[in-house]
Amino acid sequence: MKPILVVDDDAEVREMIAAVLTAASYAVREAPDGRSALDVLLAPDQSEQPCLLVVDIVMPEMSGWEFIAVIKSYYRLSLIPVIVVSGRERPSEAARQHVIADYFTKPLDTPAFLARVEELTSSRG
Repeated sequence: MKPILVVDDDAEVREMIAAVLTAASYAVREAPDGRSALDVLLAPDQSEQPCLLVVDIVMPEMSGWEFIAVIKSYYRLSLIPVIVVSGRERPSEAARQHVIADYFTKPLDTPAFLARVEELTSSRG
């Protein structure tokens, strides 16, 4: 299965989400911010392109919404579903316009989150 990329500037939250996904048998890559995540996504070797992005919204330098706008400007990246996990923001117009696949608030409802991850990755593995 292709990895899931978790993008969050809070190392503790990022590692918790990665641990939840790993315990559910998903391969996980982590990025501490949007710019680092773009480096992963735009790397020349695309064999490990993630099948799902889990993105925080409130991050320094590049917010989650800015990161999502950039990836949606690349056709091949725009096909990767995005789940937003945020503690400070509420779903925006972007969610209602299907720019993201889903939105979860922190603290994370783990069973609901994993069920949605399964839905989004089952056809993309």
